[in-house]
Amino acid sequence: MTPILCKLKLSLILIFLLFPLQVGADMTTQIAFLYNAGKDTLDQSTGLTELATQAVYFASQWQGVLTTSGSIIEVQPGGNFTYVPSPADLMRVEFLNGQVIECTITELNGQDFSDPIAFLRNDHVLRFELQWTGGPGPLSVSIFSTQNAGQRQGYVQGLMFLDNQTAEVNLNLAGSSSFASDLSGSEYRTKYTWQGTVATPAMTVNVDEARDFEAIVVSALDEQTQSVSRSRIQLHSHVVIGPDQLAFSQARIQTVFRDGQPSDADYWSGSGGYLLHNQTVIGEIKALHEYPYVKIQLLLANGEAIDLQQWLLDPDSGQR
Repeated sequence: MTPILCKLKLSLILIFLLFPLQVGADMTTQIAFLYNAGKDTLDQSTGLTELATQAVYFASQWQGVLTTSGSIIEVQPGGNFTYVPSPADLMRVEFLNGQVIECTITELNGQDFSDPIAFLRNDHVLRFELQWTGGPGPLSVSIFSTQNAGQRQGYVQGLMFLDNQTAEVNLNLAGSSSFASDLSGSEYRTKYTWQGTVATPAMTVNVDEARDFEAIVVSALDEQTQSVSRSRIQLHSHVVIGPDQLAFSQARIQTVFRDGQPSDADYWSGSGGYLLHNQTVIGEIKALHEYPYVKIQLLLANGEAIDLQQWLLDPDSGQR
């Protein structure tokens, strides 16, 4: 029988690239890695968790019953996949470019199986091990995610590929979350800490972040949607390299996006804080609009600047 072709959006994990910097290479690398370690590990573990739930959802839709094993195989470019019910002990995803994901799910329970995102935003338990081969670098992790009566917990442990190098990660999440939706739209709020270590051969970053995020989506009568999201991050991460320590102090990163575009410049201006080198202030964090970009920037005492993050503005947004 001719296999039915189905489309599945399996999110590839985005490993953020560091922007070119204009200060000493060693110090620049250390500052950039210190800033990005928490963000990049969180982005990767979130993406992998969503991918695992998407794979289960796809296989279950195909089989007509909850399914956590088998092979999802890309048969045409652009997200066209088919499914076969083997192997029986893990979920395997094969891409045309040769990359392979193997995911062993050891615990799965939830309140809402209507779609993968709804599963994760409502009460659930998910525990799995995942290996990704054929990618840019090693990726082998154990991930746990649970939510009960709005209280969230989770962890990621194992090897990730960050900034073109292998890193051993051991990070824990704890906090709260809420999600509500109706015909008018949806509202998602979450507040949590992200703490632990990210170790490379060159350094070990002690990640210590507090994150507060909310997203509101409004559905209009013409079936178009509007969205706004707000994020607030407090950074207390530090790294010790030999006799020296780099640490963020009172660091706040505040962002607002409307329909996927940076918005509300006054709110962004609340970003701030300092970078310390052996307890001495050597830089200050600022947010600025520098068309066509919005940036989170570290201004060093010597007048140089490091772009820690930047977003490209839509030319039609009217923001200049």
